[in-house]
Amino acid sequence: MIQMHPSQYPTDASRVGLVGTLLSGTTLAWFAPLLEQESPLLNNFEEFISKFKACLGDIDSVRTTINKIRRLRQGDRPASGYASDFRLLAADIP
Repeated sequence: MIQMHPSQYPTDASRVGLVGTLLSGTTLAWFAPLLEQESPLLNNFEEFISKFKACLGDIDSVRTTINKIRRLRQGDRPASGYASDFRLLAADIP
């Protein structure tokens, strides 16, 4: 959304706000105190995303992706669908 409509989210605060409106459950429970405390993270999108990933992200995303590739099967679908899924996963590995 931010990349597609940059004029609607011109500031870091508006970008963090957009992300905040999309959260629920555990992620919303992490975000709510930031609002209550008027955290500086609310005005720094890059730092917000960094903290978000550190607290709630996959701590070993490369291993997770490798495991997904190992479990990937073509099954009854066309080979092109399998290949597309493989390329999407492989793109996540540095």
